[in-house]
Amino acid sequence: MFDLHHQNLHRRARPWQLKFVYGVVMLLVVALAWVGFKLWRVNGLAQALSGDLEAVIVASQPQTVDLPTLQVSLTRMQADLQALRNEVALVLPLTAYLGWVPGVGPDLVAAPALLALAEDLALAGNEVTTVVLALVAPDAVPLPERIVAEFKDQQHHLRAAEAALGRARQHYASLEPASLRPDIAAALARIEPLLAPAGDLIQAALLLPDLLGAEQAQHYLILIQNPDELRPTGGFITAVGSLTVESGRLQALHIYDSAMVDHFDVVAYPPAPMPLSRYMGLAPWVLRDSNWSPDFPAAAAQASQLWMLAGYEAPDGVLAITPQMVRVLIETTGSLSLADHDPALDADEVFEYLRSTWDPATTLNASWAERKAAALNDLAASLKAGLFNLDLASAERLGPLVLQALHTRDLQLSLVHPVGAALLAQYHWNGAVQPGRSDFLMVVDANVGYNKASLHIERTGTYVVDLRDPAQPDAFLELVHHHTLTETLPCVSQVVFLTGDYADMTRACYWNYLRVLVPRASRLLDYATTPTPGEWMWAGRFEDGEVTVDHGPNGSREFATMVVVPTNGQRTTQLHYALPAQVVTNANDHWQYQLHLQRQAGASPLTLRVHLILPPAAQLEYLPSQATFADDTVSILIELERDTTIAVHFHHSS
Repeated sequence: MFDLHHQNLHRRARPWQLKFVYGVVMLLVVALAWVGFKLWRVNGLAQALSGDLEAVIVASQPQTVDLPTLQVSLTRMQADLQALRNEVALVLPLTAYLGWVPGVGPDLVAAPALLALAEDLALAGNEVTTVVLALVAPDAVPLPERIVAEFKDQQHHLRAAEAALGRARQHYASLEPASLRPDIAAALARIEPLLAPAGDLIQAALLLPDLLGAEQAQHYLILIQNPDELRPTGGFITAVGSLTVESGRLQALHIYDSAMVDHFDVVAYPPAPMPLSRYMGLAPWVLRDSNWSPDFPAAAAQASQLWMLAGYEAPDGVLAITPQMVRVLIETTGSLSLADHDPALDADEVFEYLRSTWDPATTLNASWAERKAAALNDLAASLKAGLFNLDLASAERLGPLVLQALHTRDLQLSLVHPVGAALLAQYHWNGAVQPGRSDFLMVVDANVGYNKASLHIERTGTYVVDLRDPAQPDAFLELVHHHTLTETLPCVSQVVFLTGDYADMTRACYWNYLRVLVPRASRLLDYATTPTPGEWMWAGRFEDGEVTVDHGPNGSREFATMVVVPTNGQRTTQLHYALPAQVVTNANDHWQYQLHLQRQAGASPLTLRVHLILPPAAQLEYLPSQATFADDTVSILIELERDTTIAVHFHHSS
């Protein structure tokens, strides 16, 4: 009876159950169909985006960049990214809970950030391309004026790109590339190093109109340095220039012999630094000697102060150049037509031409200084005509050459504008001394001999760092200054130039005030130098070769001594000092040592052999490619043509 009743109930329930099951099945079919359709749509969009990306890469190749095609590709990519967002809008919020899915969980969790990153990068690229297209449109207006006009008119595009890149950096920061699929991680690895520089480039584009006088005229002080008479920031300031720019137009450019801007009768100049007074007999500190600090921002500030003391307008920035920078400019503009040079002056003749402008033939006087300034003004006027009428192709060639000059410090810049100053400092283009927290070494020569003998000086060195006890690092530095002039001439100090040609001024002993900059907490333990006879010195005072210790620029320590190198001879300076423990870092017996070598502007490359003595049985974990390792010693030979950083990692049980 019970079984029969149960069977009847079962029969009565069957239609309802069938409908329920049928409904569930239909929902599943519809859901699967929807998911399948979405997957088909998403796959199609993914393929379209892949094609968009390939088109962007092809159109943006530096050698064959096609801006109109690039913009079309970026616009299409933005549309496809928006379509993809629309397709996945319902499921995108759920991806945060899908980290458990085998194989693709981390990719699903990262999907919203990856999509947003792609959207903002495409937007930034499109906005920047719009600005560049406007800039390169055919126009008879000179390029500097076009930059001011277009960058001002297109500022809203630059601001949009800046905001998009800012968001892109935030999206990237939220990702963990190591947890993603290798192809995604590899793509992110290529993107990451470009995010910050791209933002800085846009910031520079926003700043450039102001620097070119968009709102008001900008005044710049130019220091023309002669490395044949080497000084801390590149050379003796043989001439100075005053440059005024307004709305991208060069309103005024005047070059003066540096001795002609001093006004001793009306200006109370500050006292000269001790080495200039002790070894050259200089009492006032004047503009031509203003670059005594090897830290260019400090030297530029001193030059600006002395320039204003003489009654000139406060500069908005200071530029220091060497003859190599002039050579770079002529390589870009082409040969220059000059009144006193036939045929036209080409880049290979720059050094000899500039030296010839010095030749007095007769006594040095105001008339000679005026002739020298006239020759430099003629050169500057020809350069101005070429530079302010550059076409885009020439500007593209000039860009990498200027970057190289900034790295070698043949061009140094200091700006009053805080944003510009920060950008220059960030990329180490301002010539600042940068000791940091690692080991640091900068060799600074200063010719204090009233001559051009730096032309004949070669510098070599050996730097040994003893890390056998990593907690107490020890350093030994040996520097050799070799005078390559084969004549043996007496070392007779002369106070002023009288007569003769330029070559005469190079045939002399080398009076060098040598400074070595090292980490702040370094302690001098011992030194070996060569004393200098009193009859060789300006004041007739015997120099015993003492090495003094003082505070250096930007938190460095300074070791200094006077070195006189006779012609056809050499002088060796040895310093032994304890390094601060912070130059070697340790994390669970994994030690890291880093050395930052900074090049002096204008100096011939320093050939330096670096030896790092590691603890016995230390296991190397990282070694620079150019280094060798034998007998627990890492050895590297460096030709210091630009700043260089060396890093060595090793394992050693404490």
